[in-house]
Amino acid sequence: MAPLGGLIGDSPALVAVRNQVEQLLRRQAGSRRFPSVLILGETGTGKGLLASAIHESGPRAAGPFVAVNCAAIPDTLLEAELFGFERGAFTDARHAKAGLFQTAHRGILFLDEIGLLPENLQAKLLTALEEGAVRRLGSTRAERVDVWIISATSEDLKAGAQRCGFREELYHRLAVVMLRLPPLRERGADILTLAEHFLTRTCTEYGLAAKTLTADARQALLAHRWPGNVREVANVMERAALLVDGGLVTADNLGLAIPRKRGTSSREERETTRRDAPVGMSLGQAVEDIERRHIVEALHETRWNISRAANRLGVTRDVLRYRVQKYGLQLPPATAEPTEPTDGPHHAVPPTTGRGPVNLQWERRHVALLRADLVPTAPVIAVPAATAALATLVEKIENFGGWVEEISPEGLVAVFGLEAVEDAPRRAAHAALAIQRIAAVAPRVRIGLHVGEISIGQIGGVSRVDHTAKREAWEQLEAFVGEAGPGTVLVSEATRPFLERRFVLAPGVAGDGATRTVCRLVGLERTGLGLGERLTPLVARSRELDQLVRAHTQAQTGHGQVVAVVGEPGVGKSRLFWEFIESHRARGSLILVCSAVSYGRQTPYLPVIDLLKAYFRIEPRDSTDKIRERVTEKVLSLELALAPALSALLALLDVPNDDAQWRELDPQQKRRRTLETVKLLLLEESRRQPVVLVFEDLHWVDSETQAVLDTLVESVASYRVLLLVSHRPEYHPTWVGKSYYAQLRLDPLSPENAQALLDSLVGRDMATASLKALLIERTGGNPFFLEESVRAAVETGVLLGDRGDYRFARSVGEIRVPATVQAVLAARIDRLPPEDRTLLQTAAVIGRDVPLALLRTVADLPAELLSAGLMRLQGNEFVYETRLVPELEYTFKHGLTHEVTYAGLLENRRRPLHARIMEAIERLYANRLAEQVDRLAYHALRGGVWDKAVAYFRQAGAKAAAHSAYREAVSCFEQALGALTYLPESRETIEQGIDLRLELRNSLFTLGEFRQIFDCLAEGRILAERIGDQGRLGWISAYTAAHFCARRGPGLPGLRPSSRGEFPFGAGLSQSGRLPYCKGMFRAKHRVPRRRPDP
Repeated sequence: MAPLGGLIGDSPALVAVRNQVEQLLRRQAGSRRFPSVLILGETGTGKGLLASAIHESGPRAAGPFVAVNCAAIPDTLLEAELFGFERGAFTDARHAKAGLFQTAHRGILFLDEIGLLPENLQAKLLTALEEGAVRRLGSTRAERVDVWIISATSEDLKAGAQRCGFREELYHRLAVVMLRLPPLRERGADILTLAEHFLTRTCTEYGLAAKTLTADARQALLAHRWPGNVREVANVMERAALLVDGGLVTADNLGLAIPRKRGTSSREERETTRRDAPVGMSLGQAVEDIERRHIVEALHETRWNISRAANRLGVTRDVLRYRVQKYGLQLPPATAEPTEPTDGPHHAVPPTTGRGPVNLQWERRHVALLRADLVPTAPVIAVPAATAALATLVEKIENFGGWVEEISPEGLVAVFGLEAVEDAPRRAAHAALAIQRIAAVAPRVRIGLHVGEISIGQIGGVSRVDHTAKREAWEQLEAFVGEAGPGTVLVSEATRPFLERRFVLAPGVAGDGATRTVCRLVGLERTGLGLGERLTPLVARSRELDQLVRAHTQAQTGHGQVVAVVGEPGVGKSRLFWEFIESHRARGSLILVCSAVSYGRQTPYLPVIDLLKAYFRIEPRDSTDKIRERVTEKVLSLELALAPALSALLALLDVPNDDAQWRELDPQQKRRRTLETVKLLLLEESRRQPVVLVFEDLHWVDSETQAVLDTLVESVASYRVLLLVSHRPEYHPTWVGKSYYAQLRLDPLSPENAQALLDSLVGRDMATASLKALLIERTGGNPFFLEESVRAAVETGVLLGDRGDYRFARSVGEIRVPATVQAVLAARIDRLPPEDRTLLQTAAVIGRDVPLALLRTVADLPAELLSAGLMRLQGNEFVYETRLVPELEYTFKHGLTHEVTYAGLLENRRRPLHARIMEAIERLYANRLAEQVDRLAYHALRGGVWDKAVAYFRQAGAKAAAHSAYREAVSCFEQALGALTYLPESRETIEQGIDLRLELRNSLFTLGEFRQIFDCLAEGRILAERIGDQGRLGWISAYTAAHFCARRGPGLPGLRPSSRGEFPFGAGLSQSGRLPYCKGMFRAKHRVPRRRPDP
């Protein structure tokens, strides 16, 4: 490696540092004495990299390089680590150990964050530097060491020596030569050079396609303040490389905060700053006072979580730890245990005052959990190595948006998805792969991933994981992480559906060789098809497939065609294209596929660039010279007249261009040249062979790609080109009037075709018919939803067996909404404007079918706003009109949309809505409540209006029984009894309970549920005896006798005749007048002789 080649950049400040170091190394080339070097610079500027470069390029390159972070090792262990110890020096010191000074003999010892060295060690370090010898703990003799000391700090030790307690004489001993690394914000264009370097390195290390920065990304990089300096750039670019699917990285992908422009602060902010500035202080004291208050506020808001507080303040964790120690801050006694305790011994942070009442809200969310265990390569993990490894893990996890929930010396557990993100499992997997790449250094790491639906509490803007749910998820991880070998990533079965379309998963194998339900995460999926490993049969799409074939045939004869496939998510647009491509790939056509993406709307030409890379066969690791060579060779072999188009193509591919004429063009001229170039290239290719162009998901297309398509469509009619596009119904192309344009609308499958798909997935067993009917009704025939619902039924044990030959095992009603489907639908719902989302949720509480009059009353919106909202929901295909008379009524597109929308509402919002809906029904249908009794009972129960729930369910039960719907009647009476338990006990409620059981008995009797009848009457007897109600007790006895006499076989317990032939029923029968009848029935049943009178 060239000397100091790792210091990337050409800014004057960095060049000065390089020159200074090179001069130092030249002068020390033949010297035996080496001056101490102190490297100054903010955290993340590359102090460790510079120290390593001095070692590799200097006269001690053959010796060891030992680095130690003084902030990462506890004070009680730092002395033993630096100077070593003898056997018996302290508890558990069973053998002597050399310190880091001796380990670095004839090499370099790098002391990072030297400013945090405890005072009691500063004197010992000074002695070692001056005498060139160290004395181990427990030893009486000093041992000579030959060590070149390089230290580093992010603070000005000279200016803060008195305030921070750093010994001035030690400072002068360390700072013989001082090197000052500039912060990144002062290095100008170096920011872009570093960003491109780290982006290229990440793509190479992960085997990803090369990615480039767009103009807006470059502007965002230059505008950002970079408090984390070079380290922050590396993390940002690594995250962007892994999370961006296309070839361009935009400003939105970087996720950088937009800095406030100078002079734009409000008058109120300026006055607040003025009021906050302390009076009678020097400028330095005032700055420190304001800084301290900001730190205190951030620590309180994050409950002393150092990582979160540092993120809020825009500094690194080490800088924040230094500031906490500098200002003597410590955790107040009334606060819970800090996430990362500090050793500052003096001032407690004062409690925050003036806060309003705590607002706690809960919601259920799918989150991803990552557990990383340090696997020791020796019997005991060295504390410095473990601490450094954990710090690296935390950095990677936070870089992908994770939150470290628990941490210990042996590992950690992190949570992804505390904030509302759709790709929490994907982020966790990316973090795991990033950790895996650095896990080769001991101690190695084993990782487990698990996704679960967990309750998340929001307290003052801070997310908290429900304790019970967290422990259950922990147990899930514990069950399989122990099986993972060092350097591997295991994925739970619940996590697999979220990852299998974008990552490579392999079966997990335990240490005993047995295959487990867990999978191994191998790497990133490279094809980008997104259709899964095992395709389902293409059902009921033969007409559409034939139309694509006809369009292809026409295009082959020189009559270009444009075909758009339109449909909602999950209906099979990509599946149809795949079937067409696979069936006709061998027919001599060039097929190029590209896709727009949701995050690419602001990235110009993103799908076009992907298409050009496929056309020119550009590989991910090709250099710019290789790309230029391939493009030039291909274009010139196609047509020499296309030579002027090379500049536009190279610019699209972000390859440096030396064409002076191209550089002189203004932006509009370059745009016109680019549009024309792409069109000419594809049309010229079609002269050699038919071309099939596939553009997917145009509803996400950027404006420049749209312009390319518009230009191409205008000229395609007379060329051998078939342009296939897909989009959702909300997108409207401008080419619909073209004679060579056709649109294929893919609707959800009809019930018959959905049945055929389910036959192939589930099987033809008649026992599964009810399940299939339920799935068709819930999914509305959406193929993707059907497939995922079958998977959910298998995972939950409703279905057992193999694909295409499942058998029914459990209740149909136990099928849950598949998590993958829930994510798709929830994302669509979340994209709605707030007012439309609220309207949809209100409609979901009303039910699957939504009368307009009822929605108008409950939503309480002006007529024009309600009408406009419903039109938008219809346009987005969430609801549609189903009835016009006697009143307008809407219904949800399918049951899953209704279920997911309803589940998105918190319980504290659902309950009052249900109560309002019940009241609205009572007002709107006051003259015909009997028709609405079922709906009234449902909303009263969900709304917690228990007295009305009892009454309405009792009426609904009677209504069902009158129509001979005895199963439904039993359900209604049981729900009425359940609601009754929420009312205060009184004689009235007890009487209601008895009467409900008697009515329940009538329906059970018809169904032949004799055991349940007996239990029901026994409960009624207990209640009647408690209140001494002889009339009701008589009826219970009568029903008991009738039930006993009607039942065939032996009598039930408690109804056998006595040895004297006495009648076993209570006196209550005489109160009902049915005693003689029941006695006769009883004797006939058991052949009991009439008792003769006593003589």
